[in-house]
Amino acid sequence: MNTHLKLLALAAATAVLAAGAALAVPVQPAASVDLPPLPGTAFARKVQAQQREAHEQLSRLPQYTPAAWAAQDFAGMPAQKWTIVHQDITAEVVAATKTLSTTVKVTVRANKSGIQKLDFVSLEISDATVLDADGNELTATTEAAGQGYGMLSITLPAPLTVDQDQTFEVTSKAVLDCNGDEGLMSCSFDSSFKSVVLVRYYLWSAVSSYSPFTSDLHVITAADEVAAAPGVPSGPVKLESGKLIWSFAQEEITDNAGFSIAEYEPLVVDAKGDLPTVRVYAIQPSADNAQTMADLGQQIIAAYGGWFVKFPWQGLNMIQLANNFGGGYAPLGAAFLYGEVFGMEPSDQDYGQWQSTVELIAHEIAHQWWGNLVAPLGAGNVCLSESLSEFASCLYTETALDNRSQILGDNLSYIFTVPDASDRPMTSSTVYYSAAYIQIIYHKGAVVFDMLRRELGDEVMLKSLSAYAQKYHRDYAKVEQLRAVLEETSGQDLGWFFKQWFSGKGAIRAHLAARFLPQDDGTWTVRFQVTQKAENLKRFQLVLAIDLADGKTEERVVEIAPSATETVVLAEVQVPSQPVRVRADPQRLLLRAFTVTTPGDVNLSGLVDGRDLVDMAIRHGRGVVFTAKNGNDYFMPDTGFNEIYDVAPDNRIDIDDVDTLIPWAGVEAEPF
Repeated sequence: MNTHLKLLALAAATAVLAAGAALAVPVQPAASVDLPPLPGTAFARKVQAQQREAHEQLSRLPQYTPAAWAAQDFAGMPAQKWTIVHQDITAEVVAATKTLSTTVKVTVRANKSGIQKLDFVSLEISDATVLDADGNELTATTEAAGQGYGMLSITLPAPLTVDQDQTFEVTSKAVLDCNGDEGLMSCSFDSSFKSVVLVRYYLWSAVSSYSPFTSDLHVITAADEVAAAPGVPSGPVKLESGKLIWSFAQEEITDNAGFSIAEYEPLVVDAKGDLPTVRVYAIQPSADNAQTMADLGQQIIAAYGGWFVKFPWQGLNMIQLANNFGGGYAPLGAAFLYGEVFGMEPSDQDYGQWQSTVELIAHEIAHQWWGNLVAPLGAGNVCLSESLSEFASCLYTETALDNRSQILGDNLSYIFTVPDASDRPMTSSTVYYSAAYIQIIYHKGAVVFDMLRRELGDEVMLKSLSAYAQKYHRDYAKVEQLRAVLEETSGQDLGWFFKQWFSGKGAIRAHLAARFLPQDDGTWTVRFQVTQKAENLKRFQLVLAIDLADGKTEERVVEIAPSATETVVLAEVQVPSQPVRVRADPQRLLLRAFTVTTPGDVNLSGLVDGRDLVDMAIRHGRGVVFTAKNGNDYFMPDTGFNEIYDVAPDNRIDIDDVDTLIPWAGVEAEPF
């Protein structure tokens, strides 16, 4: 019998079946799947972008000061003897040989006396000349430091004077290594773009994991090219050779000086009110769509400025790169984005492409607040950058596009693709090295912040994030410090929430059951039971949508707060007339995987009957595991999937679930 006929036959048969024996054998949830996203989908593009962004983060973890980084906390590092104050950088690339020539005027400040030797890290330098402010050549040595970088040591004729700035000029050449097929390409030279984005070709302190500075960047291009970079642009200045110099002033302290060169046709949208200047650097044909990108950027900035704090920098430069990576990168005051993004429009036939474009750009722009304005203090606090940025992006798409598909996709991704062996707490210093880093930090992290929003309410959540951004403005922060601000603003003790969701692993996994009890006054009581395993007890607020026989729906919220040893929690709610169905967490606000105590009682009415079959028929064909034409299985976050209907658990709702449900027809659930 085919599925359709089987469903119809069973729906009719259960109308006359007598109730069977009382049975209750909880269905165990399907195991997590270790599958890649379905290729070609918007979700696959999103995960690819996040993987590449994560790879970029890993590549920027300090490689040269392991002892200092071992504490996983910048605050534990000793005060530096000297710091970089400013760098004036002139850069020119020869694409054919991937050669980068630089002249860097670096200004340093001694914080202690007796400093006569300065150690810097930069590219592995093939030829370097170091001059002091008077043009005198200084003694300098270079040595390899691994991974294409080198150490530059400068010996001074006399010790530096404390608190007095000293400037040195370093001229060098280096050959860039652009190999690698993972991550945002550190440099790229294709037919349209010459980009040097993540190469630390300037100087940074060899004795500090992080040595930010203000800068002036000057990029030399051919006469028909335009340079783009973070910072306020000026120029070009024409040289006698016919080449051009484009300059970018970065008055903020940061450690990024990436740039790109192409035949850009810049679009500048001037600052207005609280909105900053937005500059879009795109090439044809995408340049014709630059206004769409600028409008989107300003709309996102306006939303975040209203929710958090006013956009903190002088402007935002949105810069098109080649399609050699899947996502974006957001240094202070800029967003480098892969090329196809700039051609997207809301009227695209595949609206999913526009949705994924908005998600990506909203995520990268969110980094101007979370990651740049407030930076995470050490590896165990990376959720303050990536999780908060993904949450902000989800909040934006929910508001601007009027759908929750982004947060639902993140939710499903973590729940169904993270085996226990790969799971880590969000605040673990080793979370970077989990195979499920993307699902834990980006996807789970966004949902955790969304659940916190539900716990506090929108107004308090946004007020708290605004207070947090103001308190740690241009500073580092830890998760505990965010918690302190949230508690101060809300007046609530959130220790349990942070312990459960930030310091703990896993998600809500619970068996559900319900019974409908008539009352003498004509009302009904819905008795609800939630069963969890002792080793994974979670506290949460559960929304119940109770459908009534008269077609109306009553919504109730119950607090599931088990004690340390309590695995079963009972709750009772009253409704005005006879209920026919209970839908638990219908909007998937929780990070959860539910099952029903009585297999087949998918509507939690206490009786396996025709209504269960009708409900299953509606969801038949939904699944988060998809078998492609090539015969391989992939993960796809089907936002219509509800695991309660997966009674033969394999992460799909199909004929196997119908076959499993049939023997239970007419069975009444155990009373409780």
